[in-house]
Amino acid sequence: MTHSSPRLPLSALFLAVATLAGCNGGDADAPPAPAPTAQTITFTSPGEQRIGVTTPALSATATSALAVTLTSTTTAVCTVAGTALTLVSAGNCTIEATQAGNASYSAATPVTNTFVVSPASGNTGTCTSAACVNFTGTSVSFAPFENQGGGTAELADDPVDATNRVAKFTKKAGDGEYFGTVISGLNPVVLTDSAKTVTLRVRTPAAGTNFLLKLEAAGGAATELDVASTKADEWETLSFTMPAAGTYSTVVLFPNGRSAVSADKVMYVDELNFPAVSAPPPPAPPAVTFSNGYTSPQGPANQGTTAQGGIWGYFSGDFTNYVETYTGGSFMDSGTPPASADGASFYLAITTSAATTAGYMGMYVTYATGGLSISGKTNLLIDLGMDEFMFQQASNKDFKVTIEGVGTGGCNPAVNRMVTPTSKDLTTYTLALNTFTTVSQDCGNASLTAADVLALPVNAVNSQLDFPNANTTVINGGAYGTGLARGKTAFQ
Repeated sequence: MTHSSPRLPLSALFLAVATLAGCNGGDADAPPAPAPTAQTITFTSPGEQRIGVTTPALSATATSALAVTLTSTTTAVCTVAGTALTLVSAGNCTIEATQAGNASYSAATPVTNTFVVSPASGNTGTCTSAACVNFTGTSVSFAPFENQGGGTAELADDPVDATNRVAKFTKKAGDGEYFGTVISGLNPVVLTDSAKTVTLRVRTPAAGTNFLLKLEAAGGAATELDVASTKADEWETLSFTMPAAGTYSTVVLFPNGRSAVSADKVMYVDELNFPAVSAPPPPAPPAVTFSNGYTSPQGPANQGTTAQGGIWGYFSGDFTNYVETYTGGSFMDSGTPPASADGASFYLAITTSAATTAGYMGMYVTYATGGLSISGKTNLLIDLGMDEFMFQQASNKDFKVTIEGVGTGGCNPAVNRMVTPTSKDLTTYTLALNTFTTVSQDCGNASLTAADVLALPVNAVNSQLDFPNANTTVINGGAYGTGLARGKTAFQ
């Protein structure tokens, strides 16, 4: 049996295809696409800004999380790159924040912020290290010199920032060309070959105002440089690349240096910044007084007392051509005592009619019974003076200083050293204890070292002159005077 498929007329087949297409393949009734979502911008104002001070990064966000564009509409006052704000001049700065949107978000309504840009202050906010001087520290001082016309140097408010204190200089007609100030209270300034630029903030009424900066070192070495301002009535930073490296203890500034003025000229200075300063020395350990407050000598022994309960006196002998002995001093029990116990002193002088060929003289000072412990001390501080004519000698004028420890059997082990005087007047000599050596004597303890002796309580500190340390060359009134004076003694 044979089967065959039924055949449809062509018109019916076309109708079926058209019907299917109309049911499944068309979009005449499709729903509309969704509208873009609205978005908003949050843009916080940075608030008032000041030229010369580091600005904050700007911050703006959109609820879409899309990036916000920041644009300055006042480019003469400020500019923006990304979120970085740059201040150009004083005035009102306006920043606009925009977000253009995309297929999912509509453009946001722009947000603008306007804030004040204040003129540059002397204070940049960076003067925070020990090497930078902002003139407000209590340890820093400055006073004018060469101010014959009445020029002044004072601490004052910054003319554009009342929260900042600066140095104000007023140079007047009649002041010297080198009107200026020494800035005191600074640690020594250290300049090296690779770092010797000093900067200084200045504000002057006219561009071209010369500032002379001079740094001085002990012994007379100095380095100086002139730099002129470039702005009028604006703060700016001047850079001084000093000619010579070194360590300098004195800073001198000459505003409008090297020239006079015909009328008052007001100049402001702030933030004197050095490459480095040396660390301040550590505080000296406290000293313990061995002797002061001397009373006048009394009795057959011609001895006086000290404020610590010790005694003091003189000794001398063997001078040839001897003429006379002179003693005296400034004593606590005198009619006009010294201003303090530390000011008490005494002296001994011997004269000879011709140059002596032998002799010794000196003074001893003891402590109260039991002596003074100097554990932990490293220096002897002793006030010594000398006959003014003997001091004129070129040589043969050294003192001997002896420290005696508390011994037994009447024998006190001792150490000593020589001291070359630096002045005829009473002068405090700082003598390191480790520079003393033992005195040879028969105390039955020959093995003692200097450290062993100094570990003992101190019984006495003596000072003396032994020939040839005597005046043999300088005559005064027909005699040769050999003498020494003694003041306070302490250990530190």
